[in-house]
Amino acid sequence: MGRGRPFKEFHEYLTQSTGRLPRVSLDEYVDSPATAFLRYCVQAHYSILYCIEYFPGTDTATGRLEHISSGLLPAIMGHFETYQKYLFSGIFEQSSLLETFDVDKFFRGLQNDFGLKIDPVRLAAYRGFSATSGIVLADSLSGWHQPERVNTLFKALVNATPFDTTSRRRLQVLWQLRHSIVHTGGSITLPDAQKVEDLAPFADQLIVFEKNFISEVCRKFHPLVSEATENVQKAFREQMVPPHADAARKRLDSLFRVKSQISAWLE
Repeated sequence: MGRGRPFKEFHEYLTQSTGRLPRVSLDEYVDSPATAFLRYCVQAHYSILYCIEYFPGTDTATGRLEHISSGLLPAIMGHFETYQKYLFSGIFEQSSLLETFDVDKFFRGLQNDFGLKIDPVRLAAYRGFSATSGIVLADSLSGWHQPERVNTLFKALVNATPFDTTSRRRLQVLWQLRHSIVHTGGSITLPDAQKVEDLAPFADQLIVFEKNFISEVCRKFHPLVSEATENVQKAFREQMVPPHADAARKRLDSLFRVKSQISAWLE
């Protein structure tokens, strides 16, 4: 235990944010998934920029920066998964506005193609919380780390294809890097490298990023998320019955809003 104040248990280190930049909350993802995710991207960018600026120019500092960059990527991808789920959830919640949406056909397709099963224990875990049916549905689906599968989910829901070929290729690289950091000790194994063409030359290597990697990930995510959200919005609005209530119009505008503190990255 050591002298002085005893060490705390892990859960006792959880606290409230005391910084001037509040963390991105799930409520923000409910309100506007793309805007919430891009806010986190900007936070990650400025965090790594701060380290680059204030760390000394030594080999030791460079090594510390490499560790921080590797740790930030899984956090970014976790927020991206949340963006996908909450956009899907928000659309499902508004699907009553779609002129030809067949809820029976939709769920039959999910059961046949994705093996959808609402776990009653998982469902019970939401008791007492303000979770929507869309959140429960999205949380019950798998494949959010596979861009082609995510395209299929949105296709089934609203006949939309969020990610084009370039976006899918980039996402496959990022998801595999995230997997290797989280599950194989930060090394790209030969079998994992063979799953993604762009990573094939890096088999059996440790994952070490250049100092500007995180900022470049965050920059490239801006147009990727903007285009994905726009693709989904376009498909939704083409099929919808015009909402008559101001609340419905405002909800859709918020759901599909794409804003960032670094607006130039959206261009």
